[in-house]
Amino acid sequence: NDLNVLSGAALLARSSGAGEAGGDIGLGSRDGALDLAAGGTLDVSGGTGGAGGAVHLRRAVTESRR
Repeated sequence: NDLNVLSGAALLARSSGAGEAGGDIGLGSRDGALDLAAGGTLDVSGGTGGAGGAVHLRRAVTESRR
């Protein structure tokens, strides 16, 4: 199955506290594609002076996708 993040979607793992780090977002599909549409938001920003988080994207590698 595919994983779709549609335009207007907002996945938030951000921090608003000063010096606090942002969180992580992990998205994956074992059997399908990842479709991140323009206009969607993935926000892992840290608070003022804090480090940003990370976005991890994962999908299967198959012979037809090489």
